[in-house]
This record gives sequence, C-alpha cells and structure tokens, in this order.
Amino acid sequence: MWRIVLGDYRRTRLRTPTLFIFGADDPAFPPALTDHLLRSYAAYADHVEAAFIRGAAHFIADERPEAVVDHALKFFAEPARQADLR
Repeated sequence: MWRIVLGDYRRTRLRTPTLFIFGADDPAFPPALTDHLLRSYAAYADHVEAAFIRGAAHFIADERPEAVVDHALKFFAEPARQADLR
C-alpha cells in the first residue's frame, strides 16, 4: 500500500484487468472516495472496475464471502476479460 501511496508505480502501466471490491458500509473507503480514487487510475491502468457490496464494511471476505465470490466469478467469466488475461 505504501509503495502505491508514495508513487513508486507512477511510471508503470497496469495492463491486467483489475477488480476492486469494497464494502458499501466501509467508513475508511466510502463509495464517493473510492469512485474518486479509481477515476485517477485511468492514467495508469488499462481496465479498472469497482464493485460495492451492501451489508459489508472493511472485512468484506469475512462479512459477505458469497458476494465476493459472485463478483469475482462474474468478472473473470466475461469473454472480453478472458481474452485480456491470455
């Protein structure tokens, strides 16, 4: 995390399709903040998406594991994504 915050990757481009999953009730990363942060990734990444899980806060995998799995499976099942990952 600190390497990102300190800008170690500013001259690097993320080419791997990336899905960030956030808890919609997370006080540390509320949806308005994460939307703002992810918009800035366009200059550094080819494809970044965000998903917000209702009924979860910061520890999403513990609070709503089935929703995390559902989002991940849907993300990786998209035909365009499969081509990107080859």
